[in-house]
Amino acid sequence: MPRIEPKNTPQVWSENEKTLGVIGMSPFATLNFLNMFYSLIHAEKEWQYPRVLLDINTKIPSRGRFFELGEEDPSPYIAQTIAELYQQGADYVLIPCNTVHILQEDWGRDSPIPIISIIDVVKEEALKNTNVITTLGTKTITSKRVYSIPLEKAGVNVRDINQQEQSIISAVIEEVKQKGQLIHNQDELGSLLATLKREGVGTVILGCTELSCITEFIKQHGINFIDSNSVLAQKAVNLIMGR
Repeated sequence: MPRIEPKNTPQVWSENEKTLGVIGMSPFATLNFLNMFYSLIHAEKEWQYPRVLLDINTKIPSRGRFFELGEEDPSPYIAQTIAELYQQGADYVLIPCNTVHILQEDWGRDSPIPIISIIDVVKEEALKNTNVITTLGTKTITSKRVYSIPLEKAGVNVRDINQQEQSIISAVIEEVKQKGQLIHNQDELGSLLATLKREGVGTVILGCTELSCITEFIKQHGINFIDSNSVLAQKAVNLIMGR
């Protein structure tokens, strides 16, 4: 792919602007991320937006099935995709998915470009909170306590969800994956959020990018949230735009 330099006035942009590589495995979550990313950039002309190299590859083996059922490891395919995006001109790479970052040591070990880690940026944001925090995410994220362990070590009060509550969140995630929105599981999710609020939870981490689609629903229940897709988008904008 061509690398185009800013030569023609008024079609100019910052020499410090970088190119972002995005690996998407869930179409709706990836499109949601891109919408957030571009919405954070003030531009009056289309060339003032940064270049994004996108590979939505739904054929990469399931990270959840790898952890839960011992099926094929997605890491080699992700590493290959990173190398391809680098060859195409990407300066940074990210994946709008929480669970796959548990394997980052494997797929990111030989990355030729910096990786913007969704788990790192969510932890950074969560440590700014003084509320009791609960993580809502895939079964793998919550069972491995990916966010709970480091937050507890930092002195944050954490409330983990139980197996029954996880089944509700898993159903919500699957619905969003298939439909792109929440339709059938609203009552169950509403009851769960009400329970968390009664027990003093002030903030939930949306530790699955599909859950970005339910932020308005969570707002209606009066609980603060940290949307992993949103904080990932903000970090990416800061790095790509040289802020």
